[in-house]
Amino acid sequence: MVWAGLCGSAVSEIDQKVTCSLPLPLRLREDHVQLLGLLQQLPCQVMLSGYPSQLYDDLIGDWHSISVQVMNQAGVVCEKVWFNFEQERVH
Repeated sequence: MVWAGLCGSAVSEIDQKVTCSLPLPLRLREDHVQLLGLLQQLPCQVMLSGYPSQLYDDLIGDWHSISVQVMNQAGVVCEKVWFNFEQERVH
């Protein structure tokens, strides 16, 4: 299973919340589908960050999301955060 190697560094649990930011690119569509299926089964608050993705919007469309402009080595890019809980505020 691909997540056995990734979860140690990619997923962290803090106060019954899970944040996921993948350090390695997922090359196969099936890997993304598998990750989203795993995150949807967790009985806690989950936050997932990455680049905008129609696949993610389709598979976790019932989650909330925000898009933000950030600066990286390539310049200004759009990143997206998906989360399965009501936000109190955005910082």
